[in-house]
Amino acid sequence: MEITTPNPELMVKSARSILARTKNPLAASLGISDEFVHVGQWIHLLVYPLGPGVKTLDALNLLEDVEKKLRKEFDWPNILIVPASPETSPASQD
Repeated sequence: MEITTPNPELMVKSARSILARTKNPLAASLGISDEFVHVGQWIHLLVYPLGPGVKTLDALNLLEDVEKKLRKEFDWPNILIVPASPETSPASQD
């Protein structure tokens, strides 16, 4: 039986939607990148801070909650949200 990996682009959209709906104030300071890493059966989504002084590591509980929701929605256990460095965020590219 062949395993079909879920569409990572759809996961990115869903992760953004989950962040937008959450009541956690840190959610507004985080962004999910259009880029992702797909290695084997693992899909890594990248999260980055939207402004100076924001640390994605401060939002680990929130990101774990988003991961759980994505795993349930896509019925796929191999999803990780990985903090990107502030230097790689779109906000730092201005």
